[in-house]
Amino acid sequence: MATSETPVQDPQPQPQLRLLCLPLELIIEIVRNLADDKQSLLHLAMTCRELHPLAEEQLYNTIELQDTGSLKAICYAFSKRPRRVEFVQTLRMVYRYERNLSQTFEDRQLLNRCIKDMKALREWRIESPFDNYKWREDDGAARWVEDDMEVFREALEAASLHQGRRRDEDVGLSRLRRLTIHSHGTDVDFWDLNGYRCLFRHPTLQYLHVSCMSFPSAIPELENFVSTTPLQTLIFDECELTPGSLYNILGTPKALEELTLGENVANFRERVFDPRLTPAAEHSLRALKRVAHSLRKLVHLDPSDLFPNRNHVVAVPFLGDGMREFDHLTTLDCPPCSFLYRGIIRRPHMCPRNLKTLRIRHYQHHHNHSFFDELPDCAHLLGMSSLRRVDFLEPLLLSASVLPARVNHICERTALKERHRLAYLFWKKGIDMRLYAETQGLGRSYVPPFLFSEPLPKLVCVYDAPAIGFKRAPGADVLMFTADLERAQAPSTLGAMLDHDAAQAQVVRGLWRQNIATPGAAPVETDALSDEDIECIKSCVHRALSGFRWFGRECRQWQSNQDHLPWTTTDLVHVHQYGDGSNFAVVHSDDSLSDDDSLIALHADDLYILGSDPGTDSDPGAHETEDDEGHDMDHDNDAEMIIDEGEDRADSNAESEVSLD
Repeated sequence: MATSETPVQDPQPQPQLRLLCLPLELIIEIVRNLADDKQSLLHLAMTCRELHPLAEEQLYNTIELQDTGSLKAICYAFSKRPRRVEFVQTLRMVYRYERNLSQTFEDRQLLNRCIKDMKALREWRIESPFDNYKWREDDGAARWVEDDMEVFREALEAASLHQGRRRDEDVGLSRLRRLTIHSHGTDVDFWDLNGYRCLFRHPTLQYLHVSCMSFPSAIPELENFVSTTPLQTLIFDECELTPGSLYNILGTPKALEELTLGENVANFRERVFDPRLTPAAEHSLRALKRVAHSLRKLVHLDPSDLFPNRNHVVAVPFLGDGMREFDHLTTLDCPPCSFLYRGIIRRPHMCPRNLKTLRIRHYQHHHNHSFFDELPDCAHLLGMSSLRRVDFLEPLLLSASVLPARVNHICERTALKERHRLAYLFWKKGIDMRLYAETQGLGRSYVPPFLFSEPLPKLVCVYDAPAIGFKRAPGADVLMFTADLERAQAPSTLGAMLDHDAAQAQVVRGLWRQNIATPGAAPVETDALSDEDIECIKSCVHRALSGFRWFGRECRQWQSNQDHLPWTTTDLVHVHQYGDGSNFAVVHSDDSLSDDDSLIALHADDLYILGSDPGTDSDPGAHETEDDEGHDMDHDNDAEMIIDEGEDRADSNAESEVSLD
């Protein structure tokens, strides 16, 4: 029996998607998106010749050296293909101190000599591994200053402007935009400017942050480079400044916008506190006037108030027309002892015409008085028509054992009521008042300059006048919602919102009083705080200083309109007429937590979590690296506190703010 066989046809080959078939622009974008995945970039570089240079450009784009272990490998890679040096755009030399660090000198020098060829370098951060007093413990510190820092200086000098010489755009560091240098002397905390005058002659540098630098009385050679540099942000951190050198330095930028005059306020192991700007107030103001046409933010950290004998502080003379010509200056930050405060701010007719934010700092090194006890006399600020915000800042050391005492100190009843009365006077003039505690968290204590691996201080808002408000609904205090609400009866959304184990949160109790408004009565304007207000503020401060984060970010996205809330008004344990009459809700959990341990606030149009940081749910113990000083950086990076009534969010120096709400 014959059978017919159907011939089997070979399957059609499927077209293969090939990366190299894509347009070059897409390939470049794909490779750029792998910038944080070094292992994938390494594999990609080994696939073919076409992708190899694209992958290597991203592989060597950023080099961060926190130890010296990889120095030999990097230098070997550069020696095999010298063109790799030109790929480096970000270089962070932030070596940690090690006992055998002096033995790495030759390896460090190999890398240092490559810097002069880094033509694409945009951002450079230098930190001495012998900082924090290690220069006294290791002979290698002197070699760092005399050799490593000298190589860096030569590279910067080659890229800087020179009188009578045309700018060379084809040298290393000729495109540098941001530079941070933390160093020291051979046997002291401070290092002399010396040949580093080239820092203020760099043709492309826009951001400069230097610390622990000692300046001469004047730098006259800089007068040949007036208005030639694009510098926009200049930060002196723990430096020994002089009015003469400051005058020469501030003449070089075309349009400087942010300036921090950080004198030595923390490093007193080898130096006594030596204020130099306030005693020479007239000359210091003359120096500042060189940037009056462009300056937007000015910070002065003055050690004049750090002497045991307060009589050491000299009188500030009359300063002519003051700072009236600083038309663009909107933010000023200084202590009450600064010549800026005593000579300018205390005389409103001499203040900048458009000053909107004033931050007044305080130091506690040699006296017990603090802003938590009593705020300074601020009657003169009420006459500043442009002012919209006044912040008081107090340093605060925290540990778990003293936290309750710190909270009681900050929220002491008499001081808090006086604070609120002063804020009421500001509010009547359209000025918002806040009080911040500057802290590094529980059990931490660092002093500036803050290095790469050290956490920046956080500003914790412990009093916020706009959030507390000055309007209260009239009526009698009555106890409300005394009955326990079983967790099973509460809305599921509320149960999910409480970040606690179910066994720990069986009951939601109402432990607060509600101010019941008289029907038809309008809120009453008052500068007084009730006992309930004080207890609520105290609870918020405890939460903020503790740094707990057990509410999710998504809660802040719910609207306070009852039609859109995940629960109804009757589900709330406590509803309080707060601030300008908007609802303020407080929810407490079961007996396993204290009354301070679970607060939710509804205010205005947004939901905020008391004691958490708006916009972040990171671990409070995690440190922030400076946004190359976001310390402020824009070391402001100020996360605004709770409700800000539509005010523009300011950037800050480096400092993160933790909200009361």
